[in-house]
Amino acid sequence: MSLTSKLNAKNQKDKHFKNILLSVAPSKQDFFTQSGLEPFSRNYNYFVVNELNNTYDSGLVGTAFDYLARFRISKFINKNDAVYDLVALKGFDKLKRYRELDDDEYLK
Repeated sequence: MSLTSKLNAKNQKDKHFKNILLSVAPSKQDFFTQSGLEPFSRNYNYFVVNELNNTYDSGLVGTAFDYLARFRISKFINKNDAVYDLVALKGFDKLKRYRELDDDEYLK
């Protein structure tokens, strides 16, 4: 399930999730720019164009955002549940079957 579908869902659990995200998200006033221009304004000469033509790359960005959101929420609610069942850890466990790897070395 995508993050967008969870944010647009109408059930109580997903609404609660959305409220958690809104409560930890920084406000627009928390941002600043090195140039001194207003953040998120159209006062810039250069906009970065989304050039992710490959859907795999878009999925990778989405996965990275999902992990970042999990870690941020976990820190906010002071629980480690957000790191449960991560695909990256499953992949790491599979990799350890083929190579002798030390968890501490790679998970710092």
